[in-house]
Amino acid sequence: QGGDQYGGRGGDGGRRGRGGGDGGENGDGFEGAGNQDVRTKLLAILLSFSRSLESLPQDIALAVKEGVISPELLRRYLQAERSWIGGLLRLWKPFRDRFLADPQFLFKIAVQELIGNGTALASEIVVRGDEIWDEMEYVASDLIVGTVVEAAFVWILAPRVPFPSLTQTPNSGLVRFLGSLPSHCFEASSAARRFNILQRIASFFSSGFTYAMTGLGSGVVGTGITYGLISARQTFLDPEYEPHRPLPPVIENSLGWGAFMLLSANTRFQFLEGLELLVNSSLRSQQALVKFLIISLRFGNNYYGGVQFIQFFRWLGLQESSQQA
Repeated sequence: QGGDQYGGRGGDGGRRGRGGGDGGENGDGFEGAGNQDVRTKLLAILLSFSRSLESLPQDIALAVKEGVISPELLRRYLQAERSWIGGLLRLWKPFRDRFLADPQFLFKIAVQELIGNGTALASEIVVRGDEIWDEMEYVASDLIVGTVVEAAFVWILAPRVPFPSLTQTPNSGLVRFLGSLPSHCFEASSAARRFNILQRIASFFSSGFTYAMTGLGSGVVGTGITYGLISARQTFLDPEYEPHRPLPPVIENSLGWGAFMLLSANTRFQFLEGLELLVNSSLRSQQALVKFLIISLRFGNNYYGGVQFIQFFRWLGLQESSQQA
């Protein structure tokens, strides 16, 4: 994905422009234009870390040469590279670009996994009630697939730092348009990158499509796990066991997952990102309170989503209760 965002060099398709900032949610860590003062500061930071341009990843080195990366973002990368996560930053560029764009990215992943799977289990208990032991295969498959899906909830809407592209591949108008979209419909504009209402609406539906495809794939995997667990139960634990209701059809169940991700998950998480952005910008100096509110917002969102998931699938007739079977 592209866009001529770097003075003649095609952008890498990152959804964030070059507005000034520190690499947090309100700025992508790129200066509006390269200049000698910025390059001098960047080289001084490299010297303080005993690093050379040649030791940096090529796209970061190019950003330093052009003076378009902020000193704060470069310092944050070099500090993180020395930590336990340094190897992952060097090996996995999509992760690195998200990690640098949002200082709370890892925190959000951890919160989403812990709260997401915890509230999902609580919702399973509330909705299924005494039937939960007879429906354990469904519960287990939901939780296994949910671990991947919870990470996807954060990953899909996470902003990325748009480092300069190392290639000169021409892009179509559609690719350039998609590359110009915000990461989510509430993302704040920066000094050099303004999002209009059309881009925000398009971002909502673009992310919704990605969520739907993720849900479709998760549905296929989750249904396969359900079939496998029931088969294992019959083979190794209880040869006479018969499910209280018909096994879910693979195609219909997968389409149900896709529809739920499109209609429910995308909408809920878009608004969640907007609320978290508002909280972070309003309470920037009180990070402990910001993290508490993030935990609270994600707890409420996930609990409601877990209940909604079961009710939606039962409404579709894909997870009937034993009394309905």
